[in-house]
Amino acid sequence: MTTRSDPYLLTDIAPGRGHVPTLDGLRAISIALVMLQHFTDGLPGMPPSPGLFGVEIFFSISGFLIARLLLAEMDETGGLSLANFYFRRLLRLSPPLVALVAAMSAFMWWHGERDLRAGACALFYATNYCVTEVGVMYAGPGVNLEGTWSLAVEEHFYLLFPLALMALYRPDMRGLYALVGAVCAAAMAFRVGYALEGRPENFMAWRTESAVDAIMGGCLVSIMSSHAPGRAALRVLATTASLGAATLVLLAGEIVSTWSKLGFALAQGATALWLAFLIANVLFNPDLAGFRNALNRPALTWLGRISYSLYLWHTCVAMVGNHYGLFVGYPGAALAISLSIGLASASYSWLETPILTRRTRWAKKLGLGARRPAALLETPPA
Repeated sequence: MTTRSDPYLLTDIAPGRGHVPTLDGLRAISIALVMLQHFTDGLPGMPPSPGLFGVEIFFSISGFLIARLLLAEMDETGGLSLANFYFRRLLRLSPPLVALVAAMSAFMWWHGERDLRAGACALFYATNYCVTEVGVMYAGPGVNLEGTWSLAVEEHFYLLFPLALMALYRPDMRGLYALVGAVCAAAMAFRVGYALEGRPENFMAWRTESAVDAIMGGCLVSIMSSHAPGRAALRVLATTASLGAATLVLLAGEIVSTWSKLGFALAQGATALWLAFLIANVLFNPDLAGFRNALNRPALTWLGRISYSLYLWHTCVAMVGNHYGLFVGYPGAALAISLSIGLASASYSWLETPILTRRTRWAKKLGLGARRPAALLETPPA
């Protein structure tokens, strides 16, 4: 199938810096699952929404895109500008998070709550551990910054993966494959250990060491795309039959997850595996043209572009609604979703976009990324 008949099929599998619009549509589905859980669960006739599954899709997309970007830089320059990468991540993620924490902390303060540790945990990307170890997120009048747990997991990945990539990058990618395998095995071991200790499920789903395999699944797809043998294997995995087999594993995991905490721990591994197949097939499987076309509808891609803001600001809408008893029934859920989209759109247009359009210029003024990184290899990847 040619790109002319399917313009969204990534026939150029190798890592690149270009935008992948199809993943915006997938992000839209992810954030929809999260918001439906928070605004419609418990409504009559409405089945529970798998909000955690939506977050895990975000994880896999992030792993794929960040690894793809960094591998492209390694291929082009032989090294990484870590300062530039961290600076760009800071400008992308921090402004809306700071605005959200300020707004929610002000709401807490107005209602007499003086314990603002939840905001500090969010700003320092430690919410997942603040919840599981300290339990500071439950104070205050309906305050809920727990949703920032997923930001913490991703931020820890952003901090550590580039360092691992610089240390392990080789043309045959063996070191990176070993890294993926070791991290996924460790994540499963942590989950099983927490399950056997009788820990709450958020220990298995929220903590970085036990949730990172969902991100590594996306990384694996990018790593495979970065050298010829991996691309050959990727073309085998990006088939409907392979996706179907992975889906059977996912469904088996979902069944097992209802049996016990140990089953839940094992099911998380099945989810991470399926997400890697999902990313590979959405981007590279020529038989999924119809699905790609649906994902690239303007409304979905727009929601995907504002999905980070939407993930943040819908928690603020939920907090205020819970405190004042708003958003009752289906009309209330529709109003809450509409308000969330409005706030996210304003945040994206008036706060994030102005910063994003200037960050390259700011990086150059600071001398970040202006110099060629130190070469790590004499030979680029095959």
